[in-house]
Amino acid sequence: MISYEIYKFIHIVGLAITVFSLGALALQMINQKTAEFKNKKFIAIGHGLGLFMLLLGGFGMLARLGIVREMPTWVIIKIVIWLVIGAILAPMKRKPQWSGWLWAVVLILVSAAAWTALFKPFQ
Repeated sequence: MISYEIYKFIHIVGLAITVFSLGALALQMINQKTAEFKNKKFIAIGHGLGLFMLLLGGFGMLARLGIVREMPTWVIIKIVIWLVIGAILAPMKRKPQWSGWLWAVVLILVSAAAWTALFKPFQ
């Protein structure tokens, strides 16, 4: 059995990898104005790995808390937020001029996800 703390660790590391990957892409797009650059594969791998770890850790924590059948509204809100963050990679690559404000959106969404998890506003 994996403990709650291990799932939480996986979740937080996944968060860091996802945010760092999107930050690296945003910085690349802002500086170079093109999606064609060396090592772009590493950013995509980091983004996907980070999102996978977020899901694994998040659902593992929910299982440890006994939340398996009916998910509270705060969990659904977090899932929607992470789906949006997962999808934000595509417009950031296709529209380099949007990268700055998309990066701001990522930071706002991550803050909203953290607030939702900590305060569970919609039980």
